[in-house]
Amino acid sequence: DKTVIINLFSHYVFELRKVDTTPIKRHIKWKNNTEFLHMQVKYLEKMVKKYKYLPKLEQMGLSVNQLLAFKNLRLDDTRKMSLIHSDIRRENILSRYGEYYLIDWEYATCGDLAYEFAMHFVRENYNEREMNIVLERLCSSLLIEPTSLMRDIKVYMNFETLRISFQKLNDACLLAKNNQEYDHMLSYAYEYYNNLQSAKSKEELRKIISN
Repeated sequence: DKTVIINLFSHYVFELRKVDTTPIKRHIKWKNNTEFLHMQVKYLEKMVKKYKYLPKLEQMGLSVNQLLAFKNLRLDDTRKMSLIHSDIRRENILSRYGEYYLIDWEYATCGDLAYEFAMHFVRENYNEREMNIVLERLCSSLLIEPTSLMRDIKVYMNFETLRISFQKLNDACLLAKNNQEYDHMLSYAYEYYNNLQSAKSKEELRKIISN
C-alpha cells in the first residue's frame, strides 16, 4: 500500500536526519551537495565509457555529453548533508511481527537529502501528488526550504532516468549478443528512457539492438 510506503519513508528520513555524521565526514571526498552530485556523475561517466555497447547506445540518443551536462549544475549547498540510505524502497523494507525494518545499507553515506528523495520517488514511481505529500510532511518538520529541495530532487530524478537508461539498454544489448531474450530488459529500460528528449520508439531500439 502506497500510504504505508509514504509513512515509512517519512519516518526513516526523519530519523536518519538526526544521526551525527561527523565520523562519516572524515572518510568522504565531497564537502557539499553540489560536489555530491558531481561525484555521482563522475562515477557513472567512468562506468559508461567502459560499456562495450556504447556505440549502440549513442545510436539510441544516449551520449556521455548528457552526463557531463550535470557537472554544470549547482545545487542548494545551504541544505546540510545528512545520513542517507540511498535505496529506500519496498524491497528493502521487511515486516515482522508488526514491526518494519530497513535493510541493505551498502549505499548508505553522508550525502544530499534530495538524492534520498529522488531515488525513492523514481523507484517507487511517485506521481506529483504523492511527492508533494512527502515534501509537505518532511520540509516543515526538518526545517528545509521546499522549493530548492524539489528543484534539486528533479535534477537527481533526471540523472537517475539517464543512469537506468544507460545501464539497462546496455544490458539488453548484451543479452541480444548472447542470443538471449531481451524484451523484458528493454521494457524495463523504456519506462525511464521514454522520458528523455532524445528517446526513440521501441521498434527503433530493437533494430539498433539486433544489428
